[in-house]
Amino acid sequence: MGTYLCPMLRFHHYAGENVAAPDTDGFVNQCPLVIGEVTTRQGRVNQLGEATDQWRTPRTSMTPTIRRMRHRACPTERLKASCAQSTATTMELARDSDRIRGILRRTLLIEQGSLSLDEPTPRVIGLLAHGLRSWDLRAAELAAARLNAHLVHLGWDEPTRTSLDDLITEAIICSNAADAMLVGFVDTETLGGGVTVTNAVAEHLSCLSVVIRNEVYADVAALTHLSLIRDRLGSLNDAKITVSWAFGDRFDTPGTVHSLLMLAPALGARVSVVAPPRFGPLRRVVREAERASGQDMVEVVESEEWPEAIPKSDAMIALNWRSLDEFDDVERNREMAAQYRDWYFTRSSIPDGTLFLTEPPVRAEMAADQELLSHESNLTPLWLQRSASVLASAILDVVGNRGMI
Repeated sequence: MGTYLCPMLRFHHYAGENVAAPDTDGFVNQCPLVIGEVTTRQGRVNQLGEATDQWRTPRTSMTPTIRRMRHRACPTERLKASCAQSTATTMELARDSDRIRGILRRTLLIEQGSLSLDEPTPRVIGLLAHGLRSWDLRAAELAAARLNAHLVHLGWDEPTRTSLDDLITEAIICSNAADAMLVGFVDTETLGGGVTVTNAVAEHLSCLSVVIRNEVYADVAALTHLSLIRDRLGSLNDAKITVSWAFGDRFDTPGTVHSLLMLAPALGARVSVVAPPRFGPLRRVVREAERASGQDMVEVVESEEWPEAIPKSDAMIALNWRSLDEFDDVERNREMAAQYRDWYFTRSSIPDGTLFLTEPPVRAEMAADQELLSHESNLTPLWLQRSASVLASAILDVVGNRGMI
């Protein structure tokens, strides 16, 4: 079993849980595809391969029959045991504010070139990824360069057509050839599919490893936003941060949103997520955020009103993500999003003194207009630089700790 570079690494938060029915409380028709479950021609099967019968009638069958191969590979005793060993999660990172602040402090030193490396850094960093955005890959390359390391692109052969056992075997082979591994698996067809892969792979690697993101959490991206806001405000204590759904055609998974809900309150910030109906975050993540930091630190608003629903805040993060109701159907997401074309930021919709951020790729006239993107309040041009530094800092954090949280 590998040691873990980064507290963002382990998302066992759901793996190994008994998820017998969709988590719909608090939202209308929320998440028909629940973490750890997939639709097959035989009905619903969870990520541990157990059949469930407490489900709605599936909308459609999952086309890839091979995807069932992956889930048939899950119920081995070895994988069940690994899924139960939940020791380092996003929730635990949310409860370790000192460690988060340490990562953010080191991030600035890395960018300034003034960091003294007391610990040896990995010389060869392997990247094992599926479904990551090109901007995440650029950040990984820059992070390795910041550490004077070589980043080697290692990849699975046809990962969606490969059983989980075989994905783990290939990952172990790759990890034996590297000093550290960066892992990412984003499953855009099954909510929870990538979580299962990253959890299981991270358990078995023979070297230090960091998970960049999966479809449920994206802590590196969240810390990138929080680091940029913290620089401008000086502190996140009592800061008010709004994460708003914005009209666009990317329909990313809501990993960044979920991680912001968990991590912003750990740094003292109050976070509000505002979205149109059926685009709200996963209710279970909201509950975990409230449990970790208190209900007064987290707010979720579903509204058709724009911009009346947007609360006054110190920073506005505009992101475009897909509906959990129609997680695997991009065309249906486009139809639903068409009703909310006015969820669009302009310079006049951002009060003076409010910071604005979004994530690349940036397309003018989608989430924001060109005037806002050109304004000094827009911190998005710093996103790639900061994301690379955050990732490099996280690597150094665990190289120094050399152990699971």
